[in-house]
Amino acid sequence: MAVGKKTTCAASLAAAIVIVSLLSACGKGGASVIIPTHNASLHGYSLTILDSSREALPDDKRIALTVEEVDGRIQAVATLRGVGLPLGADLYAELLYPSDVHPVEFSVGDAFGEEEDSVSLAVLDRRPLPIGVSLIGACRDGVVREGELFTVEFSQGARPAPRV
Repeated sequence: MAVGKKTTCAASLAAAIVIVSLLSACGKGGASVIIPTHNASLHGYSLTILDSSREALPDDKRIALTVEEVDGRIQAVATLRGVGLPLGADLYAELLYPSDVHPVEFSVGDAFGEEEDSVSLAVLDRRPLPIGVSLIGACRDGVVREGELFTVEFSQGARPAPRV
């Protein structure tokens, strides 16, 4: 029993390191070039799916981005239309959004199973918004289901000044 727990913890840690490495790479260097591969001009929002080397993947129409206003906030929802992500158990993405809004909340969708089956990271103070989600442990052997990948909620206006 303890060996299984250690294996799961090691897999979780490895997935977290991969996501943090990817997202830290997103913030290095000069301005990054975004090649919109999914819904290139959906009200100023575009989603780019990346491989592990941060190269844009070709648009295979399996991932859709929808944007709508709900209760005064704007929700951008990425949905998988068909089983399996281009990268298997991992999602790397960048979400470009208009300058008159700012992200305030990120959540992983049901395509990744239960909340404890994945580890995720979204850097809400970056443009474009870097997103990473990885299945962990034994869940990596499964297939990402058709359904919602993630939701980002945006609020109108400029980002508030950072607090010290």
